[in-house]
Amino acid sequence: MNVEFLEHTQIRKHIRSQKGTEMLRCPVDAFLTDYSPFFPNDTLVDATIKVLVDQKLLGTDEDRKTLAWKEFNDDLSSGATASKIYKPLEDIAAIFDDELGQVDRRQRHFLYCDFRCDEMEYEFPGSTCRVKACFIGNPSHARKKHAICAETAVVAELKQPTSKDSADNSEKLLLAAGHIMNNDPCRKWMYGITIENTRMAVWYFSRSHSVKSETFDFTKDIRTFIRVFLSFTYATREEMGYDPTVHRIKEEEKSQYVYEIPTKNGTRYFKTIASLAHPRALSITGRKTRVWNAVEVKGFEGNAVKEELNGGKKVALKDVWLDDGSTTEKQKLDAIFERLKTVKEEAYEWAPPSLRSELQDAFKNEGYRRYFMEIECDSFNLGKSKEKSDQAESAPEILQSRGVKGPKKNVAPNDNGTEGAKVVDSDTKKFAVVKDKNLLEGSTQTIRHSRISENALTETVVSPLTVDTRLYAVKRQYRLIYSEVGESLDRAGSLDASFSAVLETYVALVLMYLAGWMHRDISVGNIIVVERGSDLFKGKLSDLEYAREFRDVNGSRDPKTGTPFFMPIEIHDGMTFSRLSRLDTPDDINVFKKSRVAQKVFKGTDPTRSSLRYRFQHDLESLWWVALWILIYRVVHPLGQKVSEKIFTPSSTPSLARRQLFTGKRVMGTLAQNLHPSLNVEDIINPMESIPRMLYDSYLTEKDLEPQALHTIYSKFFLFLSLLVRAAWSVEGVDLHGGVIVEPKKRPHPEAPAASKDRDSDEYEVDEEEPRSDDVVRKKKRKVQP
Repeated sequence: MNVEFLEHTQIRKHIRSQKGTEMLRCPVDAFLTDYSPFFPNDTLVDATIKVLVDQKLLGTDEDRKTLAWKEFNDDLSSGATASKIYKPLEDIAAIFDDELGQVDRRQRHFLYCDFRCDEMEYEFPGSTCRVKACFIGNPSHARKKHAICAETAVVAELKQPTSKDSADNSEKLLLAAGHIMNNDPCRKWMYGITIENTRMAVWYFSRSHSVKSETFDFTKDIRTFIRVFLSFTYATREEMGYDPTVHRIKEEEKSQYVYEIPTKNGTRYFKTIASLAHPRALSITGRKTRVWNAVEVKGFEGNAVKEELNGGKKVALKDVWLDDGSTTEKQKLDAIFERLKTVKEEAYEWAPPSLRSELQDAFKNEGYRRYFMEIECDSFNLGKSKEKSDQAESAPEILQSRGVKGPKKNVAPNDNGTEGAKVVDSDTKKFAVVKDKNLLEGSTQTIRHSRISENALTETVVSPLTVDTRLYAVKRQYRLIYSEVGESLDRAGSLDASFSAVLETYVALVLMYLAGWMHRDISVGNIIVVERGSDLFKGKLSDLEYAREFRDVNGSRDPKTGTPFFMPIEIHDGMTFSRLSRLDTPDDINVFKKSRVAQKVFKGTDPTRSSLRYRFQHDLESLWWVALWILIYRVVHPLGQKVSEKIFTPSSTPSLARRQLFTGKRVMGTLAQNLHPSLNVEDIINPMESIPRMLYDSYLTEKDLEPQALHTIYSKFFLFLSLLVRAAWSVEGVDLHGGVIVEPKKRPHPEAPAASKDRDSDEYEVDEEEPRSDDVVRKKKRKVQP
């Protein structure tokens, strides 16, 4: 979920209800062994104790047998503020200097500093966060009591001992860690500390999973406390989670980054120019996709940063976290292209003449490549997260201690996202496992600048989620270079460019269909509009991380993939549409022979559902939702804006309005009432009504459709889309929103249907005869001025 415009309190509320589902807990010894930057040996610990005793910060108790802090006792409930109570921690940390580090041949790289709620500075706009204390990497910042995101390696929250809400500490820590991980491209993982009275816990945050150690009493378990501070003080930047292949540089007082991409021919360097996609997600775990406008340079130091290669050609750099061992986007695209090399012309004889002509041209000299974002180079040989400790267990209750009455039941997502979770009864602490098979982690690519209301957050929270055991797979960075730079469809400047991209995306999907592949994540963020001159636009398909061969027997069961706004209803709902029960009449009933015995002569079938599986038609449905989103949301028109709030919601299941629109034959009525007047024409409304009817009927078949039936669907879809696109090209005087701001509300109640007319009224009837189409695949497209 994108948090670009969420209020601070809304974010914390969502963290409390959802983020705990990502948490693991492990013993502190296991944390130090498996997650800490490094494990300080006994020699270094003993040397530290000696220095602390010499500095009179550490002494012995009355029996002179047990070590004890001079400034802390067994109970810190003095009524003073947290900053005063824990001020001695700064004095203790000060003795961790370079001389002490030499005992283990280490150098001090980070310093503990108490900031007393100083606000942290970020390099991306819209971020704000406060921390009580932290380990910081820049000594000058530590002296000035000034924290910036880039140098904050460990965030700490210190809670007053009298506080009744222990979850508050955790929420603030998670919020700070999430902000830093979102805003700093140089992070692979980071750490945190929470202290409440004398109880201390250590945290690890990564794209794979997050872990909190069991608490320990830092006034008694002094050696463990010392190990934690030693590990955070003397760790190298790489051990602390900084990525050695991403270099921060300053150009004209602004931060830019130089990314390394290892290739067979050596390492290449790409300097960022501007951010193309920077979704600020609430979840730390996941893909965390970043896309940059970039240029190749000679290196990352000195004048090499300024020496641009390839004539300063601009490219798009994508950085994303994938499960270790995953098939990469380039590998999948190469496999599709290899399959397309074997496709014969008779494979698309079913296509209408104009589409067939376009495909014939695409198969000349591998011209099909132009429908996809070309990948110049890539690398999967980059940093990865730490493996899950064998002693770490799911602990969704960590953030659930406040404001919940009765037995508290919480869900934790599996590695496929916000879905599979363990349900915890906090009163009994017993776990039950329920299963929802269908939500793939990170598959949702948020729309830039999406505005999400508190009601939408509530809907997301209360939406039914099911649970599965998470594998917590190791995540590895995947980095690639697209040879062209474009804008995602949500930033297209005109209706002409938008629907040109939709049409070309359809052709890309046909090519994937001919190759036997499904995309499974069609959205406005994955359709790239590339400008080829002032009046010509090209739509290209990208982001094939979730693409799969249709008969991929090695693939996992189908999870819920896609962006909620554009996800097929069946996939979004997690179940197939139900086929109605059927009652067959018998061949004959002998009414002339009198009988007092009732005969069971009718044969009936119960309503049935087929097993959920992503099908080719689902990609087409997602493209239809993209077209609808353009028509009713991107076009500036108040009525369209209002209805879009009910249809396009970020929840884990489809809103009632969205479901009814697709299954209830309500498209015609909804568009007639809410479209911009310039778009309210038959050649737009009729195709938009006919497509979901056709797809819905195809979903009700008991088995996967035979090739001939699929050919018919792809053919009809093209003809309907052709009418729609041609009509959209002819429209003038329609403005599009420059920044995408969708504020979805709660789903309407069943008793308040979205449409005012009965679903079977004439208003919703449409002639389903196949439309005729001219050759609408234009070679040149006229740009409509907004």
